[in-house]
Amino acid sequence: MASADWGEYNITVSIGAATVTQEDTEQSLFHKADQALYASKTGGRNRVTLAAEAASSDIKPS
Repeated sequence: MASADWGEYNITVSIGAATVTQEDTEQSLFHKADQALYASKTGGRNRVTLAAEAASSDIKPS
C-alpha cells in the first residue's frame, strides 16, 4: 500500500462497490453499493468491499 506524508493529516479511504445485474434498478444498485461502503467503514480503514462480500457478512447497518 502506498503512503504519503500529509503532515498532520491522516487520510483513509473506505470504498463500497457493486456490480450491476439485469434485475437491478438505480435504487437497488445504489443500495448494494451503500451496504458495501458501510461494511468497509465497519471493517476498518483503507478497505474496498464488494457488495457480494457485504451481503454474505454479518455486518448490518444499525
